[in-house]
Amino acid sequence: MSVFSLVAVLVGLLTVCTGLTNADPPICIEKMDLILLIDESTSVGDNFINLRNFVKDLLHLFLIHPDMVRVGLISFGSKVRITESLRLKKS
Repeated sequence: MSVFSLVAVLVGLLTVCTGLTNADPPICIEKMDLILLIDESTSVGDNFINLRNFVKDLLHLFLIHPDMVRVGLISFGSKVRITESLRLKKS
């Protein structure tokens, strides 16, 4: 995935979020379910570290909480697996 593609994804996600804080960077405080599909196949190669860092930075832009933004993570390579489900217990 190119840097342009990653920026387009980020801008698209923040455009969907109408509840942004004034923090720097802004944090989305709108209720939503966010599903991430992560390619772990060998074709990703050395870009996996960049992809992992992008996902980490992306998640810092949302208020991750069972009552706000719930995150699901599906990874695929030779097999598909649900890494993180949206079914989170309230704490």
